[in-house]
Amino acid sequence: MTIAMSTSTLQLKKKGATIGLLAITIIIGIVFLVNKYFEWGVKFEHGIWPGSEHLLNDFSKGEILFFGLYFVMTGLHALHIIIGLIFILFAWFAFQKVQLTKTVQLSLKMQVCTGIWSTLFGFSFSPYFI
Repeated sequence: MTIAMSTSTLQLKKKGATIGLLAITIIIGIVFLVNKYFEWGVKFEHGIWPGSEHLLNDFSKGEILFFGLYFVMTGLHALHIIIGLIFILFAWFAFQKVQLTKTVQLSLKMQVCTGIWSTLFGFSFSPYFI
């Protein structure tokens, strides 16, 4: 939500608000990654990870499926967040240095990249397109 809001404030030529919203987005992304670190750590301490003997021997097929999907989905989401944070950090530094007209152009490029990434990601993992 904050990344979309930053795009809107950028189009309204509110550079300060854009930079602030990007900073909030970065903080939220880091909080998510720290949360996943601790969440996965607890699972690993209990011997639960894809292919672990404890998971395969002591859990039902439904639970094995659940944890398999859990690790794949949260792992892909974490990868998405890491890649997004890299781009957002680049944009955050760039927005502080460029003129507003160039910033708006960069914003439009970011929107196009976001649209392409979302489309490719959606089609890549949709069972209807495999």
